[in-house]
Amino acid sequence: MEEYIDNANLLFRENELDKAIENYEAALKLAITSAQQINLCNALGRLYQKTNSPQKAIEVFNKSIGLYDKFPDEKSFPDKATIYNNLATIYLSSNPALAIENYLRALKIYTALTDSENSAFYPHLANTHFALGEAFQHKEDFFNSKTHLKAAIILYDQLPEPGLNELKASAHYHLGNIFTEEFNLYDAQKHYTKSLMVFQNLSENLDVKFKPFMAAVLNNLGVTYKSMEEHQKALEHYEQALDEYQYLSTHDNALFTPYAAATLNSLSILYAEMKNYPKAIEYSHQTAAVYNNLADEFPEEYTHYLATSLHNLGLFYLELKTIESAKKYFLQALHIRKKLAKNHPEAFDADVCATALNLVELYQTELVDKLDLNYKKMSLELLDDVSTRLQKYSEQRPVLMSMKSDCAYYLEYFNRISLEQLQLENTYIKIQELTGEIHSTIHPKEKIVFQELITTLLEEQLEHFPQNYKLKNMLSDAYNNLSWMHLQLNNPKSAEEIILKAKNLGHSFPSLQCNLAHSYLLQGRFEEAKNEYKALFNKKTDEKQTYTFTILSDLEILKNNGVQHKDFERIKEMFA
Repeated sequence: MEEYIDNANLLFRENELDKAIENYEAALKLAITSAQQINLCNALGRLYQKTNSPQKAIEVFNKSIGLYDKFPDEKSFPDKATIYNNLATIYLSSNPALAIENYLRALKIYTALTDSENSAFYPHLANTHFALGEAFQHKEDFFNSKTHLKAAIILYDQLPEPGLNELKASAHYHLGNIFTEEFNLYDAQKHYTKSLMVFQNLSENLDVKFKPFMAAVLNNLGVTYKSMEEHQKALEHYEQALDEYQYLSTHDNALFTPYAAATLNSLSILYAEMKNYPKAIEYSHQTAAVYNNLADEFPEEYTHYLATSLHNLGLFYLELKTIESAKKYFLQALHIRKKLAKNHPEAFDADVCATALNLVELYQTELVDKLDLNYKKMSLELLDDVSTRLQKYSEQRPVLMSMKSDCAYYLEYFNRISLEQLQLENTYIKIQELTGEIHSTIHPKEKIVFQELITTLLEEQLEHFPQNYKLKNMLSDAYNNLSWMHLQLNNPKSAEEIILKAKNLGHSFPSLQCNLAHSYLLQGRFEEAKNEYKALFNKKTDEKQTYTFTILSDLEILKNNGVQHKDFERIKEMFA
């Protein structure tokens, strides 16, 4: 038996693990005492763990536990607790409940061993609490996970150099993750910060080993500060994380370059949320360049990330109204996403729809600006494809519901839109802008410039679409407004001519008749003016005021603008 053990130990040191196992197994068959059997079972269990034979490890560890129970010895309690922890570690990925059960058994032993203030077992007790915290987190039992992680931290703080304890830093990191899941951002930030301090101390002593952990914490702090809307702090931590990942990439390019790309992407999105689109575009271009290289080397893993980066570039350029660049990147993203969806529709159809709908939004803008019906045709082709892809999804996810709603809206819009509607909508937008200019000026001499432009726009459109009833109404109103401005500038003859144009459109309404009466009065045609005024005597405005009030108010406005006439008083007396 001793010869087998010696051979096994030698083979273990030479990393001949399978042969070492054979010799330990042979030794176990010859072992007589329980102590020999326990030692050999424990050695075999650890080797089975190393060689990825979990079931065999469980068998020999359980045999060892059985022997501990059969021949109890206080001196063996620490070893027994270690075996429970080993069993728990094996069960963790396949059976978290059994893992927790075994960790709790180990915890019970270590707690009993430390009752007499024996601090020698504090590290083991702390590590078991930490392991339980991870196991409960794996089960998404966050209350128990937090309880054990906090207990582990209290114990780690009682050990020498707690600022250099890797597991303490990891415990704070896990707590940060849990509080993030629970949307408790303040506590998440607090624990991430404590984790960072420990990892920074460790990194100063051991350089590269702990930098990946430090980079991960910095990145998560960036995420947390972003959620807290502390954008400057988020930027600082993302940039520090990026520095760490770029440094680590020089040591292991394949492992850490994807993390650097993800952090670049986070920076681009953060700048976009801050409405700093030039910066967002700068980082997004860097992200796309890194993912492009990764996709060349590992197409299955990173091509969809490249498509997302291109899609984001399209979004950011669209925000800046840089239409051609936005179109360029949307089309590139759509091309890649369609290729991906061809082989994996369930995974990438939604991505195709997202990019296509953004392109449709862009085409709608182009259609309105350029009055080019090709954009209508291209949009309907895209929407037909989007509609087909979205029909495959029956679930009520908000993002899918939103895309279905957008698709329905755009289909209705592009199916009904015509060149006439586009031209008129463009005209209405321009008129709205000119009306704003009128309201921002004071003197009629300034206002009339913009009113004449409105009138000209409507006249031009009515020539193209002479049967459009809305256009005729708007032009009649525009003539009425223009005539009033001419009256205020003491141009009654021009006002009359413009009013007659409105009447020629077949429109006659009280306010137009009121302005006509004013024009007659200012031209010295009192009887004609009086007849028009009298016709308005029993009429009311849209605001339910009598036209008597309107007429008298108009005369005051004209006087205030320097327009005087001897017959003003006669009209006032007539309505007194």
